[in-house]
Amino acid sequence: MNPRSLFRPKLPQLKEQCVSCPFRNGNDAEFDEIIKKLDPRLKGKKLRRTAFVARLRIRAEAETIGEFACHHTAYDSEMRLRPESERRQCPGATQVFVQAGEK
Repeated sequence: MNPRSLFRPKLPQLKEQCVSCPFRNGNDAEFDEIIKKLDPRLKGKKLRRTAFVARLRIRAEAETIGEFACHHTAYDSEMRLRPESERRQCPGATQVFVQAGEK
């Protein structure tokens, strides 16, 4: 049995991943938009490269820690941080953490 399957995140977990979730495959354009909102100066190859590296770092962190607040619950539409009480665990991060223990 994988002991990580018993993992319970600190934050309440959302029922499903958002469209721009960094743990979802095939949604590069949607995730790029989130990165662009965080740094509007990024464009073209620099935006794609920054988003790629961000996705790798987020996934690596989730594999070791498991805790990751969904960006839609961590930031408002202007990308200002929301209060911690409004944040929710990304189900994709939980899945990545559990699966990393199966390797």
